Amino acid sequence: MNISVYLFILLQISLWCTSQQKSCLQSLKSKTAVERCPYSKDEWDRAAQKKNCENLASRQTCTPPDNFKYHCVINSYRNETVEVCAPAKIILGHCTEFNDKGGIIQMQRRSPCNNSGFPKCEIFYKSSDAYKFQDCYMLVQKTHRNTSTSVKTETSTTDVDNKADVSAIPEETESGDLSTVTIVIISIPLLALIVGVFLLIYKKRERERLEDLEEQIPLFNFKEKFDLKKQRRKNIDKSKAYLIQNETIDQYFVETQAYGKGREVFYKYGIVIWTGPPGCGKTQTAIHLILKQIGTCEFRRISSPHELSYVENDKETLILLDNIFFQQDMDLVKIWWNKLGSLHKRCFESSGNESAFSRVRLVITARENVIERACTFMGNTTPILNDNHRINANILTGMEKDKIFFNQQSFAKVNNFQNPDVSEDFLKKIKESEGPIGFPLCAHLYLFSDEYKNSGVKFFSQPIEYLKLQIEEEIKKDKTNRTKSLFIVLFFREWQTKMANPQRIQINDANECRQLLENVGAGMVRNMAPLNFGELENEAQRLVGGFLKEENDGMYTFIHDSVYEAVGAFLCETYVTETAMFFPIDIIQTQKYANTTEKQQDVLVTRLISEAIDNQNISKVFACRLFQQPWPGFTRLFLSKVEQFNRKKLRKFFTVVNSSSPVKLPCLFWTSFYNLTKLTEKFYLIISKSDINPDYQLYLSLYGERCAGNESLLNSIDSTLHGNLEELKRRVLCFGQKEDKPILHLVISSERSDEFAASIVEKLLHDEIPVDIRNKRNLTPLMSAVNQRQQRTKVITKLIEHSSKLTCKDWNDSNVFHHCLGSSNDDETCAGYLNILLTMNDAKSCLLQCNFTGDIPLSIAAMETKNSRICSILSLLKHGSKSMITTINDDGRSPLQLCIRSLKGRSAYIELECCVRVILLLLYGGSPDNKSDKNDIAIEECEFDPVKDILSNPKDGKVMTNALDSILKKLKESNAISETMLTFSEEISLDIQNRIIEATKILKSGRIDGEI
Repeated sequence: MNISVYLFILLQISLWCTSQQKSCLQSLKSKTAVERCPYSKDEWDRAAQKKNCENLASRQTCTPPDNFKYHCVINSYRNETVEVCAPAKIILGHCTEFNDKGGIIQMQRRSPCNNSGFPKCEIFYKSSDAYKFQDCYMLVQKTHRNTSTSVKTETSTTDVDNKADVSAIPEETESGDLSTVTIVIISIPLLALIVGVFLLIYKKRERERLEDLEEQIPLFNFKEKFDLKKQRRKNIDKSKAYLIQNETIDQYFVETQAYGKGREVFYKYGIVIWTGPPGCGKTQTAIHLILKQIGTCEFRRISSPHELSYVENDKETLILLDNIFFQQDMDLVKIWWNKLGSLHKRCFESSGNESAFSRVRLVITARENVIERACTFMGNTTPILNDNHRINANILTGMEKDKIFFNQQSFAKVNNFQNPDVSEDFLKKIKESEGPIGFPLCAHLYLFSDEYKNSGVKFFSQPIEYLKLQIEEEIKKDKTNRTKSLFIVLFFREWQTKMANPQRIQINDANECRQLLENVGAGMVRNMAPLNFGELENEAQRLVGGFLKEENDGMYTFIHDSVYEAVGAFLCETYVTETAMFFPIDIIQTQKYANTTEKQQDVLVTRLISEAIDNQNISKVFACRLFQQPWPGFTRLFLSKVEQFNRKKLRKFFTVVNSSSPVKLPCLFWTSFYNLTKLTEKFYLIISKSDINPDYQLYLSLYGERCAGNESLLNSIDSTLHGNLEELKRRVLCFGQKEDKPILHLVISSERSDEFAASIVEKLLHDEIPVDIRNKRNLTPLMSAVNQRQQRTKVITKLIEHSSKLTCKDWNDSNVFHHCLGSSNDDETCAGYLNILLTMNDAKSCLLQCNFTGDIPLSIAAMETKNSRICSILSLLKHGSKSMITTINDDGRSPLQLCIRSLKGRSAYIELECCVRVILLLLYGGSPDNKSDKNDIAIEECEFDPVKDILSNPKDGKVMTNALDSILKKLKESNAISETMLTFSEEISLDIQNRIIEATKILKSGRIDGEI
């Protein structure tokens, strides 16, 4: 960039800093005192949306509308934090304040940045980015602690009793407007300083030409580039320290087959990805490979996407991406995707330059399925995450498990832990155990804790439960409350790191620990009491090995993510009310909150409703595991609260848009997306009753269901979709024709009630979706309906009313009757569907249609082995042609022979089912052999003597009644089963009819393949 451009920028900065220092009345009116300011970009954006400065921007005259921004800063007196809509400014080397009397945003002269290390803020920054510098907010806290001032705060006035404090405020703050002379005097040295900085940046850029920055750096973010070399060096130092910390434990690493396969992949591609559940050893496997390959390479441990910019093309670099995508939302996944794609392009494609391939290499670990889910969400696989690079780290042989256990015994002995006596039987059992944590971590934790050793083999199958019990035990036995405090502090520090917002705190600084918790949730320290932040480092040292590991510079972290998760689960299960009120929604949504009281659930419901309506965290609310509990439970309580809303609150609840992800859509999209089918149905009934745009809400829920099956669609959602019924309708109706499940099939196969599903089917058909639309297996909606375990009588009736064709065939030439009779439905349901289908004109001809094996629908019913088909067969025989009885399939077998061949086993229920089917088929014209009366193939294949007697005497009614009586005696009488509505041909005697009715009552209550 030409130096004249820099000078022009400087001039603009100088002009902006010295202009518009006039009072802004609209800003004064918008000022509101708040307990605390946002601590992250997401929270800042939500607060800005709630404040809605855009609404005021068009009516104010202080600055162009697009510069009238939301701010949350300290006031001039440093005794409160305020939210205000005001013109954004460039702040030079100081904290930002809102001057009450001047009505302006300006730098606070009493608070220069980086003097004695506090407060920390940048040389210059936008006032609307004040949330980045949390130290400035702590000035208010310091004021409250260091003075005895009594402060009373209202919306528009601030009274300060301590007059000495007021008089100490510089004159510029008291008057509100800086004089022009003062501004000029201040600007000249600042201008000189900035020119010097720009010249350094200019020279740096010309010398290094930093190729790894993918995007042009915004105007006021050039300092990031200036700091890049410093950040690179810092990352190198941290990465080296990380490897050094792991060198000791690596001495006890076992080179497994999974390691060997990964090493081969690494040699071949320069990339390897080990995947598996927590604790399976994937991280130690990665570290072992890195220590073997490091040589003279630079090693970088990368924790966030932006750190990939530290990688330099011209240096040999070995990169570790550990636990990629773990507990990260899809917004961050998108950033990872772009950065990984760029890295691959720079370092692995390089226009065929193989030297680049050898210079930069990647070792990655990931939880099982997270990469697959990320690929599904993004709609493609970025080259670095290719399937060829992935190795399952969780495959261990028995011999490998032995070596791992014995090596961990040696490691424990070196660390002065007593090894238990281990028998062959114990080793066998722990190797066979499977739990949520992999064997290597279980072995390590078991041998480093006497309490875990006492649990024996069970620890290896239920490690999380024992971890929680041990955490509880450690907290209970510490009467000083330091253990509890330490666990909470480390939990939230690690949580912030996982949320890509790391906070570096020293646990021996009580104020830093306290402020961390208050930043997470104002009031947490008071409500989680008793807490004790004194001498936490001593407590941390005591817990190293079993729970914690020590990093560089006196920093401590949990020994593994499993311990982090166990601490979170313990806190939420033990302090339900407190965590429900003060923990971030990101943590609440991952917890089960098992065994909570109704009162505790009420607190949780109140919190989630507040998050949905007030904070618009709708996607996070309905992602909560609380909603996954068996219906009704927690969901019923949540629903009852919503039903109590007045009309205004109901409308807001169902129409407010989500702000916790780029998908800015209301509630019903997210309940459908997370498969909360019953809750969605109940919500829709409320919406319809209250007339809250029901058509739009219905299609919104259908589109959410669509996106749940194909998460990559989330990337196509933009702001134009909100409130746009026609576009929603287009996406829902057109989309299904290309998918495995068109929308009609999706609705029919869902857990919706029959009535609700039928109403949606009616709506979709009215909106001109084809009634016989096919899925990839060529099934029509009608075929899908008769296959469902959910009741679908009304859906079938609705499809029939809209002229769905019975003659349609699927991929294997089966029609709707084949599907109905071959479904897993019980006989009563199946017969009920048949009675609807058999009223259609084409039904009789369809009963003679063969599938690809030559079987007609009656043959399918005859071969069913799990559910009774007596009522169904009787319906077919009554309505169909007699030629069905004698139709043979491609193997030359009739329905009667197929029945004999299929129904075998020791169960008396199968024997009874076989006997009744044979009697019905014989009475309606069947024969043991349709080719020759002398052929005894059916009799020979039959396993049941009473049925053989019938087959030998096919026209003897007495033999039939005797056979039925002999089998019925083996079975207990049916208990209070409703009457079966059967009608028989007049040729069938009443004795046989009564026995068949009795048999049907017994058989329709369950599966026929069960033992007596």
